[in-house]
Amino acid sequence: MKTMFKAAAIAALALGSSTAALAQAAAPAGANAIIVVDMDRVGADSAAGKSGQQQLKTQLDSLQARGKSLADSLRGEEQTLLKAQQGNTMAPEAFQAKVKDLQTKQNTARTELGNREQGLQRNQGYVRQQIFNAVGPIINAVMRERGASLVIARDAALAVSPTLDVTAEVIRRLDAALPRVNATAPAVAPAAAPAKK
Repeated sequence: MKTMFKAAAIAALALGSSTAALAQAAAPAGANAIIVVDMDRVGADSAAGKSGQQQLKTQLDSLQARGKSLADSLRGEEQTLLKAQQGNTMAPEAFQAKVKDLQTKQNTARTELGNREQGLQRNQGYVRQQIFNAVGPIINAVMRERGASLVIARDAALAVSPTLDVTAEVIRRLDAALPRVNATAPAVAPAAAPAKK
């Protein structure tokens, strides 16, 4: 989850750069202040980030439990078939039918788990999007208030004076603006079929 906000940090830099001209126009003459935001801390320490992390952990635990359940069930069926093959207790046609049935179940399980994993990734992206959408205007407001013309992500700087780091203020305002996120992404609309010519 920590690296989940690196993309947001890069986007925040782009957002800060695109609004630098506005901030400079609003800043006192000669102001070239810089502020620093630790986006990893925003994601980890904000109420919205904690809310998202908890919900995503629950989803991950559910995915792992389902994977274990499917694996145990399929392993049991496979062991039964191996014993039947070794003991020659099943007609060849029946054995082949059971093997084919087991392969179908394995493919279905792989597909199910793959779909659930993709859903979890979509949900992670949705959590990041909600936090980023809320934190962007907050960073811009702090930037204007401080008369800053540049926002730097904390992990992009080698050393930072504590007076430049506005992460705590950003988190405080984000907590007020977005105390909770929804960790279930909206359903993806199916792709439209190409029009016939």
